[in-house]
Amino acid sequence: MFEELFDRGGLSLERLHALVLLAEHGSLIRAANGDAGLQSRYSHHLKELSAFFGVELTERVGKSIRLTANGDEIVQLAREHFQDLVRFKRAVQRRPPSFRLGAMDSLLQWLVIPTIAALRRPKGNVQFVLHNLGPDEIISRLVDQRLDFGLIGSDASLKGLTTLALCRVQHFIVVPQQIGFRRGLLTLKQALLDCPHASLPRDSALRMSLDNVAQSVGGHFDPEIECDSVSQCVAAVQTGRFAAVLPIWSWDPTNPLSHTICEDPLLETLDQNLVLAWNPVLIKTRGAVAKHAAETLARQIIEDRGQTIDGNRR
Repeated sequence: MFEELFDRGGLSLERLHALVLLAEHGSLIRAANGDAGLQSRYSHHLKELSAFFGVELTERVGKSIRLTANGDEIVQLAREHFQDLVRFKRAVQRRPPSFRLGAMDSLLQWLVIPTIAALRRPKGNVQFVLHNLGPDEIISRLVDQRLDFGLIGSDASLKGLTTLALCRVQHFIVVPQQIGFRRGLLTLKQALLDCPHASLPRDSALRMSLDNVAQSVGGHFDPEIECDSVSQCVAAVQTGRFAAVLPIWSWDPTNPLSHTICEDPLLETLDQNLVLAWNPVLIKTRGAVAKHAAETLARQIIEDRGQTIDGNRR
């Protein structure tokens, strides 16, 4: 039945793996981690694989090579084959099923990890491999099945992916009393424009929305610290020297720091609806265990947040 795959040499798991590595790393030298000997071996594997199929799987662009359309198709088939083999190996070794989940660092820290901890049972656990990724990379990896699940804003380009609604991420401004404001009500303009701020980078979605809010109150948002993550912004606030616009769930209301909270309807423009997303191929290939993992994760996050996707408190 499969004789034509074995009537000549050139097809092997190692050769297919070299093609997958090229797809994931973008270049053979990165795939080989700078090892020139390994890079040469990968290059040889790709030539043998192209000869086996009788079609070019890669093409040279300048000094590097990239996948052709045929190469992309083989990569997808190889990934699915490898995933099936990994699942079989884990099953016969009686190891729990494993899923790869991608989200931004703050979501991993304050939503995903507590949720996984709450789901843990003495027996029958599922293993999760967590990846700190931005929205675009999450979508890319879901599409080509390098990720199983992604936690991402529903305003992202999710065409072709299956999603489950989770919760709304709401924001407020935390202003340490040490900055100079007495405990009490602060206007949005005071909290946003008259305080030294820690914030996410200029090219982040939150930062761009904050710029618009600042303009609407007659000013310009110019933070003193640009942070890579929400957790870094929280750390800056805890010094007592900086304010920050934070997701509500990232701030511990029992924090001993003397501070004032500023909430304003204009900050609702920063809100984002989160969804759990996955490639529908995942359910086809992994069946009930993947469907159960998705539904259980979503249900637990909704319960933990105490809030539905439309913003209504439970």
